[in-house]
Amino acid sequence: MRSLAAIVLILVYAWGTTALPDVPSIDNYLHRVWARATVLDNYVYIEGGELNQLVDGKKLSTAADVVNSTLSIDISKSWKSTDVVIRSIPKPNPRKADVHLWTDVAEGSFYTWGGRWTSGRNTSRNALWKFTADGQGGGAWTIVEPENPTIFNDLHPTQYGAFANTNTTGFVIGGISHAWTEPSNPGANAVPGMVSFDMKTRVWHNGTIGFSPFGMGTMNQGTAHYVDGFGPDGLIFAMSGYAPALRGAKWSETQGEPRDLRNLTFFDPKTKKVYWQLATGAIPPTPRGQSCSTVFPTDDGGYDIFFYGGNFMTDNVSFQDAYILSLPGFVWARVPDAPGGPRQAAACVRVGQRQVLSIGGADNTRQDRDPAPQGLLLFDMTTWKWKDSYDATAPAYERATELKTWYGNGSLGKVEWSSDEVRKLFVAASSEPNPGKRYHDRVPRDASSTPTSTPETESGSSTPVGAIVGGVVGGVGGLALIAAAAWFFLRRRRRQADGVATDPSTGLPEPVHDPKYEPVPNAVAEADASHGYTELAARDIPGAYQLGGPVEMDSRGAPVELDATPRLKWR
Repeated sequence: MRSLAAIVLILVYAWGTTALPDVPSIDNYLHRVWARATVLDNYVYIEGGELNQLVDGKKLSTAADVVNSTLSIDISKSWKSTDVVIRSIPKPNPRKADVHLWTDVAEGSFYTWGGRWTSGRNTSRNALWKFTADGQGGGAWTIVEPENPTIFNDLHPTQYGAFANTNTTGFVIGGISHAWTEPSNPGANAVPGMVSFDMKTRVWHNGTIGFSPFGMGTMNQGTAHYVDGFGPDGLIFAMSGYAPALRGAKWSETQGEPRDLRNLTFFDPKTKKVYWQLATGAIPPTPRGQSCSTVFPTDDGGYDIFFYGGNFMTDNVSFQDAYILSLPGFVWARVPDAPGGPRQAAACVRVGQRQVLSIGGADNTRQDRDPAPQGLLLFDMTTWKWKDSYDATAPAYERATELKTWYGNGSLGKVEWSSDEVRKLFVAASSEPNPGKRYHDRVPRDASSTPTSTPETESGSSTPVGAIVGGVVGGVGGLALIAAAAWFFLRRRRRQADGVATDPSTGLPEPVHDPKYEPVPNAVAEADASHGYTELAARDIPGAYQLGGPVEMDSRGAPVELDATPRLKWR
């Protein structure tokens, strides 16, 4: 009888009828991938994705089950991943994976668009869906009709696009269009440019033939984040992923050339002006896509971006390493690898004040049970520790000692900025008393407001916060710095004794990588007379990506095609 019941469930599943739970028991849970998540009030909402689970103790013959509901988790109180209550909210909209999600914190809602129909089923018309939360972990879905339907109907819904939103506007950069994202597309094509949606006016803008942070290029399997505290309008960072060919690409070729994580691209969401800056520190290796990331404002007006996992499809490699990109210093720090092995296609959100919640994901080289109960992992951004529990009482985020020391020893003043304009975006903004607090307190920001910057010195550089504080505290601060330096020296020696090397130039832990996917050297390439970058020395690692020849720059000092990533080639 038990085997008969399993067969019936499999047949019901194959016919596309809702039969299996979207929140299986811990014993039956296997994997959840391609879900998206956001936070509204005291709840994490999880939307879409694909789910693997056991039925009568056996795996289904199909790869994944559709997710038929929206899920929510209460973060007003502490819980462990083994006993957390996950609520299931029925929904009328299509069952999709890898959707693009925009959050309107002020209104208490989020939007989803694009993505792919799981296993090619449940296809329906192109539509934007809106979820309005009820403040109690529930809510309702509605379709949002566009104010300019002609433009909207010409858009290509995609998956693998990088998405982000300001307080008023949602963006999707690039992505891939194919038969499971729009039935009329028989192939698989990279979509150039960028689409935007005004959440207040419901007006869409098709930038496929216009603006993109990568000019006429595109982005695939990358991530994007809006940081509110830099520049008059904030900035959107577009990181990692690939640059696929725009025409004639087969599905197996849609990854394209990788975008490295040393040369970073970001743009003003209002003016669409694009900038770039070289990062230092423990730069994550590439090629890499399908990573998860989230942003934390700091108490000194900066931002730290958590970046974790991902994969490289071509070689069937998944990653379990994790990093923090600290702004305004543009320095990468490697944090401990996540437990349980590699993970791709997970969703990451900031929960509480200092914790990351990683939801789902899987190792594409293995199909066994997820070692994380219900696919939930947590990371404390201050202690740099992975956990299986959420602490609702955790205090406000403070940077880890390693990052505090980096800023405290004057490293921000040694950053080689790509231009004086970029320097002013970050150094002047970081001298604000606390610009990041607006974002931290989740208070919507007026897009027309401009942060108050510290007056510049005669040399044209603004005074860092550390220098101002140092001048006030005087000798007391000096004693504190001496004590901190002694502590850091002992900590570094302890790390070396434990086999964890540190970078002498930054004091941060050095990356430890699979030699086949060793990153480009962290040293900044010297600029030549034409403002291009000289080619870095090639390494004798078979199959490794290398920087190509000099990158052409335009009159503003930005790479041609507005592509801030040096071209890469396969050896």
